[in-house]
Amino acid sequence: MGSLDQIPVDYKKYLDAAIKEYLPSKKGAIDLFDLKVMDSGLVTHEYVRRTQSYSSSKGWTSFDDPDPVADGARPTADDIGLETNTSAPTRYGKGFRLDQAILNAGTPIIRDYIAKFGLEKVEIIRNYVNRTLITNMGTNAAQSYSGANGTWASGADPFDDIIGMQSAFKIQAGGIDADFALINPTNFATLRKDLRIQSTIYTTKSLETGTITPRPLGLDWVEDQAVTAGTMFIGKKGLFGTLFVTENMATYETSEGAAGKTYDIMHKWEDQYPLPYYLMKCTTI
Repeated sequence: MGSLDQIPVDYKKYLDAAIKEYLPSKKGAIDLFDLKVMDSGLVTHEYVRRTQSYSSSKGWTSFDDPDPVADGARPTADDIGLETNTSAPTRYGKGFRLDQAILNAGTPIIRDYIAKFGLEKVEIIRNYVNRTLITNMGTNAAQSYSGANGTWASGADPFDDIIGMQSAFKIQAGGIDADFALINPTNFATLRKDLRIQSTIYTTKSLETGTITPRPLGLDWVEDQAVTAGTMFIGKKGLFGTLFVTENMATYETSEGAAGKTYDIMHKWEDQYPLPYYLMKCTTI
């Protein structure tokens, strides 16, 4: 927090500045969604969810094969497979109180502690949102894959599983390649022990041994302890789901007179999954 020392002893401004610096440094499931900022007055958001699946031999399976059509005749019309839905934003918040002794102190170390405790509140909110998103991703993923040769910890080849996932995803997504993997740190640690992920075999750039090469297997790897160990997600970033934010970590200050002041941190959001076939849940890894 040293870069914020020049900010006057106005704790709301100080907290706002700390949050602004902190949030971009965190990477999680939240960052895999298509983020849209919405009007805070909206109560519900309508959307259309596509329910089609894909096969390599036929194409989108919700449509029939083309018909031979005689002159003057019309082809058979297919019904479009869509599912209309609505969602509503949910507001979450945490707060803390500063008494007059702390408010009157104003020394750099006190300001640093206040900023750090404020960021812990933000982390609690963000972590809760993140865990909720991962649960919802598992429920809404239209694709699934199960490792066929046991778990990685029991000797199964993780590269065999990951390449199999990517291949199955591409077929069912109509030729679209997955570009991210969301994984539990325990399972990612197994990958880190594999020398192939530290070489040019599966990547284009080699780094010193023990360092993960950029985008191994062509995927952005996001570690998150909220992902259940033994499972992971792969998908197309920004396409499978949308995250609407109507109040992004807003802070509020309330004076309580001689007792001090309270500071509330609020976050209002909702998630939608209009293209769920761009998301795959992988198990038994």
